[in-house]
Amino acid sequence: MKNQKGITLIALIITIIVMLILVAVTVTIAMDGGIFTKSKDAATKTQINADKETLNAMISSAYNGITGEIENSDLTASLKNNDWTVEGTGPWTCTSPKENVFTVTKQGKITEGKTEVTCFAKGTKITMSDGSTKNIEDIKLGDYVLTFNHEKGIFESQEVYVAWKGKELESAFTLHFDNEESISIVGEHDLFEKENLKYVMITEENAESFIGKHFYSVTESKYLELISVTKENEKTEYYSIYTKFNENSIANGMLSVPDDVDFKLNMYDFNENLSINYEQLKLDIQKYGLFEYSNAEGCTKEEYDFMNMRYLNIMVGKKLVTWEELYSLREEYLNCN
Repeated sequence: MKNQKGITLIALIITIIVMLILVAVTVTIAMDGGIFTKSKDAATKTQINADKETLNAMISSAYNGITGEIENSDLTASLKNNDWTVEGTGPWTCTSPKENVFTVTKQGKITEGKTEVTCFAKGTKITMSDGSTKNIEDIKLGDYVLTFNHEKGIFESQEVYVAWKGKELESAFTLHFDNEESISIVGEHDLFEKENLKYVMITEENAESFIGKHFYSVTESKYLELISVTKENEKTEYYSIYTKFNENSIANGMLSVPDDVDFKLNMYDFNENLSINYEQLKLDIQKYGLFEYSNAEGCTKEEYDFMNMRYLNIMVGKKLVTWEELYSLREEYLNCN
């Protein structure tokens, strides 16, 4: 009898151990299979969609049918009454109580996330068309600055069609070159790099990876080596400019372009002297075709020309940008002017 009880007890213990092992295996499979992660992701997506619906309702109530735009005061008041935080006066960066972030244009278009900053710090010297320099904060719409026309292979004067100032003070990081020149960036910006022969986006996160690389200096007429990167402690105002036809400008002597339009230039295959490979451009036109003005709804012929829209098929075909991103950029351009 005692032996039977002992055997029964041992069997019970073994059964419990086996059950615990099965539970552990089941949990492991669930975690490895992503069941918990997928459930969490689904819940997060559901919350984002719910916040987006709430935001859309507030946008609708702030929409002015006469102007076709959102009323800043109405939207801001509605957001704050619902415990949202808001930055800007159009476009707006809106953060829900659950900390989901959205960007809203003046026309009411919603995109997830915050619009990236692509700017230079206050005090950055921009080369004007006559060769003099002016602080970037003093550049105005309609000013003419020195730019580089890659198709013609020449420097030329072009008009500034967007002169943008940031809404808040932000921290900058500074690139130091081997000629003792430097340039301070807020967020991100593109410089022309020798190693890749294209404009590369430099951010605070990736800047140090470019140490030892070379970037084109217009004032030196050669490529300069990046030797160090420093983080600035004090926050600063920041600005960005866009130029007709060429998009680029010369900042503290360096050839640069805002990263959100670098695809307009990186569609080209460049030579080391900054000119383009015309044979490749001809092949790209044959492959993707040109984007006709008749398809550019809502754009004037002048905008079609100076924004180089004829090459949009190539830019999209090479997966440098999507049609959705182009639409958003168009909205941002309208909001800046």
